[in-house]
Parts: sequence; structure tokens; C-alpha cells
Amino acid sequence: MSHYEARLERDLAQIRSQLSLLAERIDTAIAQSTTAMLRGDDELASRTIIEDNPINRITRDLDRLCHSFIVRHLPSAGVLRFISSVLRLTVAFERIGDYACSISREALLLSRQPPKTVAKDIELMLDQSRDNLRQATAAFIAGDDGLARTALQAAYDSRKTFGKLYADLLKVGAKQSRPPQDLFAFLITFYRLERITDQARNICEETFFTVQGVAKRPRSHRILFVDEHDSCLAPLAAALARKAYPDAGVFESAGWAPADAIDPAAQAYMAAHGLADVAHSPTPLPLEHDALLAYDIIIAVTGELRERLSELPFRTVLLHWNLDPPAPDGGDERERLATAHRALSQRLQELMELLMGEEAG
Repeated sequence: MSHYEARLERDLAQIRSQLSLLAERIDTAIAQSTTAMLRGDDELASRTIIEDNPINRITRDLDRLCHSFIVRHLPSAGVLRFISSVLRLTVAFERIGDYACSISREALLLSRQPPKTVAKDIELMLDQSRDNLRQATAAFIAGDDGLARTALQAAYDSRKTFGKLYADLLKVGAKQSRPPQDLFAFLITFYRLERITDQARNICEETFFTVQGVAKRPRSHRILFVDEHDSCLAPLAAALARKAYPDAGVFESAGWAPADAIDPAAQAYMAAHGLADVAHSPTPLPLEHDALLAYDIIIAVTGELRERLSELPFRTVLLHWNLDPPAPDGGDERERLATAHRALSQRLQELMELLMGEEAG
């Protein structure tokens, strides 16, 4: 190894060491802040807030090391990708430190310790978020994209937990046994712990970028179109979205009272316009929380859907488009479908531009 190569490896090792130190401090802050809330330990909460200052100093030092490394070595290819990812990770870790401070400040405002149900929920989310963050960080430092894939899947699986926790919190609120301030504190704690898992996913993406040179892909959305029978406008909307925006996500349709088969006029219309759902079978609208959780956006193309859903997942957005044009004079169904087609195309374009920006269509 040449002198230059030895110096480069030594500087990289220093950056990895500082990143490991920062990850350890962050992990401690997360554990301390949540423990403070669970135990009603004001001293621990206050200490965690103060100890955010050393975390900020480490992030600034790491930032300085990375910029000095670039100036000294003028890196390229994989080394440059690693350094640029570390710079982004310092921002992510600093935010996680802020999350720990937020939990600590909420702990200081609690009237008393959380009830047993909420405490168990917080402990569950704490364990999941710490495990997700540890796995993601270990994958990045080791440059192990296989471990990053495993960590990414675990982080996505953790999303199911939040819905259960939110339901438990609603039950506590319904009993009116705690002041609203406490309920907000618990909700903020849930949200901050969930955001730690979100940051873990981002770290996994940085590992893919560093190892493979693959930039983070635009987010893929899963969208469900709904009407009463899932036999006409909902499958038409899903087919349009799949054809016009094939890389934007997964598009499905369902109905709250599904028909036995797709409407023959709709089937003929879609076949004539090169849409792929000629063999569509109407599907029942899923009502279970975990099933709905799989969708980022649910769109009622006709009718009122909100009252039919007993519970909408916290992160799922419900939209009502109410596109059911009346049949024109003479009852020409093809003209009615053409009108709906134009309206759906316009709504889809507007939605995709919001979700994807200039990359849409």
C-alpha cells in the first residue's frame, strides 16, 4: 500500500469511527428519553436534553472531517459516494437526536407515568426503532447492501405497529382518565419513534447508493381506486394509471359491494382504448386496518367512502373525486365513459404532478 493509500484508509477509518460513535450516542439518547417517560424520571429527561449538545458537536466534527477529506483526497467513484452519504447521515442523526429531545421534553410535562397499555406500546416501538436504526447503521458502516435489504424490510414491517398503538391511545383517551396534555405527549412519542424507523430506511437507501451507485428512487406509491361495484370507473381509473404512470407505483381497484363481473360496456371501452383490465374481476374493499395500511392513498372515484371505513390508518390518505357523469341524451354509454375517461386523466395528472413533480408522465 502506498503512502497515499495508507493515508486515505486512515482518514476513512477515522470517519467510520466517528460515525459509529455518533450512532452509539444517538442510541443512548433514544433509550434514555423513552425510559424517562416510562419511569417519570425528570432528572434523566433533563440530562438527555443537555447531552444533545455533545451529539451536535460530533455531527459538526464529522461534517468537518468529510469536507477536509474531499479537499485532501479529491475522491471519486465509491469513496466519493460514501463521503456524500455520510454528510447526509449526519443530518439524519442530528434529527434523531432532536427526536430524543422532544420525547424528553414531553416526559417533563407528564402528569404521571403512562398507563400500562401505553407503556407497553412505547416499549415495543422503542425496541423496533432501535433495532431498525442499529441494523441500518451497521449495514452502512460495513458497506453491506444485503444487510441493508434485510434492515429495510424490517423497517417497512414496523409500520404495522403504529396503527395498533394509535388505537390503544384512543381507548385511553375515551376513558378521560388522563389530561389532553398527556395524550399529546404519548402521541408525539409514538410519532418520534416512528420517524426514527423512517430515518433507518433512509440510511439503508444510502447504503445502496454507496455500494451500488444506485441513487434513491422516487417513492413508489400504492393507490386504491374505489367505487360501489368495482365494475366500471374504479377499474378504469386503475388501468389508466397503470398505463400512463407505470413507474409511479401500484394501482388497484375495489368496491364496497362488488359485482359478479366487470360491466360489459366498460370492458369493451377499455379494450378499445388499449387498457389492460379486460379480464378484471371485481374485488371487495378491504376493511381491516392492516390491509388498508398497505395503501398510501385511497381514492373514491364515486360515492362517499369515509363512513364505510371504521378506521383509516394514520398514514393513509383518503380522497373523494366523485366522478360519475350522467349518461348523455340517447343513453350512449360510450360517451359517458369517454367523459369519465377525460376527467380521470385530468385528475390523475394533477395527482401525479403533486406526488412526483416534473418526473410525472
